[in-house]
Amino acid sequence: AASAIVSGQVSRWGSLDADTGGRTRRHLLSAAWRQRRGPWQQRAQLWGGRYDFRLVSNFTYFAGDPLLGDEFAQEDGRWQTGGQWQLDWRGKGLLDRPSRWRLGTTLRGEQVDNALLQTVAGEVRDKEIDGTVVPGITRSDLIWQGAMGVWSDWQVRWPGGLRSTLGLRADAAAVDVRSHQPVNSGQAQALLVSPKLTLAWLARRGLELYAEGGSGFHSNDARGAVLRRDPVTALAVEPADLLVRSVGTEVGLRWAPHEALLATVTGWWLRLDSELLFVGDAGTTEASRPSERIGAELTLQWQPRRSWLLDLDAAWSHARFRDALRDETTGGLVGEAIPGSAQGVVAAGVTHAVLDSLQAAIRLRWFGPRSLLEDASIQSQGTTMVSAQIRWAPTQLWQLTLTGLNLLNRRDDDITYAYESRTSPTAPLRLERHLHPVEPIQVRLGLTANW
Repeated sequence: AASAIVSGQVSRWGSLDADTGGRTRRHLLSAAWRQRRGPWQQRAQLWGGRYDFRLVSNFTYFAGDPLLGDEFAQEDGRWQTGGQWQLDWRGKGLLDRPSRWRLGTTLRGEQVDNALLQTVAGEVRDKEIDGTVVPGITRSDLIWQGAMGVWSDWQVRWPGGLRSTLGLRADAAAVDVRSHQPVNSGQAQALLVSPKLTLAWLARRGLELYAEGGSGFHSNDARGAVLRRDPVTALAVEPADLLVRSVGTEVGLRWAPHEALLATVTGWWLRLDSELLFVGDAGTTEASRPSERIGAELTLQWQPRRSWLLDLDAAWSHARFRDALRDETTGGLVGEAIPGSAQGVVAAGVTHAVLDSLQAAIRLRWFGPRSLLEDASIQSQGTTMVSAQIRWAPTQLWQLTLTGLNLLNRRDDDITYAYESRTSPTAPLRLERHLHPVEPIQVRLGLTANW
């Protein structure tokens, strides 16, 4: 919490709860296959893995329980399996024009054992809040979820430098949730079909104009798709859509007047039926209101000499909720700003190949202020980071890297949220900024072996 840092209650890199932290591990096994016969090529991949995770957090400190605190743990153990297959054909197609046709499918399945637990000093235990005993298990779920996508696209090169790509994708998802609270158990299914179209025109050598549009989706948490009652307040809630549709368009140009320079300028528009937001005081995400974004992006790559490369990526966006929502208490309109949505992002760098085996680079990363509340009453500051790296690879087997991070020793925020908290049992409940600072200046030495 920002007030705890200002008052000296905790250092900028300290913690108000020394028990927070976690561990995670992942094991993954995959196999790939590829075959080519004349104009046909196909490839396939299968994979499976195990993932385990436990994280103890405390976002609001003593806001809910002034005696024992608001610490909680998230536990997740899951088996994952999936695969993908793609068929690719190149040749003469419609009207004897050069064409490319692709067909593919993706599969994914998971069995998840997930829990949200109330903890004290990292251990699960019941709590008493305002005379009410809150069980140590906020919720515990066994989840089976699967997803399948089938897609195809067809690209044709027409006379006059015109190229078209027509695509179609169908996605299906299904979940089965078994909760320790039977009311929040259930099944959900969803199916979405997403068309896409891209047109590109080579206006002249080195200059291409393009436009594309279509629909897509993002998925929501399986538990939210069958949720009927809030696991803490027991209030009735509406389940979220399992798959949420998006619609967008993009126009731009690519300019490459010679081999040493490449520039791309893009303007885009995106509309989501539901925004997925991080809830800082709960440490989770929730499906929120429909949103709309417009933005522009610029990419530059310039190689003035063979041993030098300069690159720049810059983006600007304007993100807003697109519905009018009223506060149930005051009756006033809730703001339209999307919390945490950055208006500007810049990444730039200079790379110099001193020798074939020795390379040096320096990079700048900046992301601008963000509204932390829907009414934009609290804003984060911008964040600037400068890093550098020297990489020496004397052979294909060995690589040695020396990396310097935050070379300007900036005291910026890496992540910032705004919500209510109480920083000590006797402190007042207050709405303020909560932050995760960027790491101080540091140097890292790494040795990598490839075989």
